[in-house]
Amino acid sequence: MVIEEEAVTGMIKGKELATCGSTTTVDHVYESVKDYSSTTIQAEEIRKSTIGRDDQKKLSVLNVDDCSFVRLRHDFLVTNVGLESHIAENGKIAVDLHRSGASFHLILMDMEMPVINGLQATKELRAMGVDTMIVGVTANDRGPERQAFVEAGLNDCITKPFTSDNIVALVQVIKDTNEKSI
Repeated sequence: MVIEEEAVTGMIKGKELATCGSTTTVDHVYESVKDYSSTTIQAEEIRKSTIGRDDQKKLSVLNVDDCSFVRLRHDFLVTNVGLESHIAENGKIAVDLHRSGASFHLILMDMEMPVINGLQATKELRAMGVDTMIVGVTANDRGPERQAFVEAGLNDCITKPFTSDNIVALVQVIKDTNEKSI
């Protein structure tokens, strides 16, 4: 069964889903997700939600993956630890969001995507001067493709599946880095 579009913005629970090369059972309820995969980029909405929030210290994460189930999973993990989550279905959207002025504290970047893959998107973001922590999240656990992805400018690369332990560790790194720069 492939996740239908309504599942991305609605709720799914207790269904076995075969997507993106694997089968898994979903046992969480997913509320609506901010999805920036349409051709109209909502950078202003992101800016409004992440700027001027010093009193709340809420970190924002951009989840970039072409698989809707992976985006849902990452969104759940990110919001479950109290972070603000935004999603994009390919690297072009991630680059366009930054060109439009959006910024995030963390970018979770899939390696293999259509339009612009994670390697090229990471290179473009770094060439634009984006210094946000970019973490590759890929099923490719070794080899020259993964090495090229890392060398494109990743801060780290994690083999799927991405877990809550991964997000907690990344948040700690971001907080430690921010405290040192103050």
